Amino acid sequence: MELFFQGGEATGRGLGAAYATVAQACSARFLDAASVLPPGPVDGVHPDANGQRQLGEAIAKVIAEAAPR
Repeated sequence: MELFFQGGEATGRGLGAAYATVAQACSARFLDAASVLPPGPVDGVHPDANGQRQLGEAIAKVIAEAAPR
C-alpha cells in the first residue's frame, strides 16, 4: 500500500522526542502516541477506530496515575 504521508512514521518519531522535551521543561505529563499504537492503516499516520480506542485507554491511564489519591 502506498501511504499518503510518505515518511510520516519517521517524522512522527522525531516529533515525539521534541514534545517530550517541551513537556519536561513545562513540568507537564506527556504520552507519546507512537509508543501506544502503530501508524494508521489508511494513510500511515491517523489511527483507525481500534487505534483511537487504544489511545484513549492509554490517555485514561496517564490521567488516573496523575490523579491525587
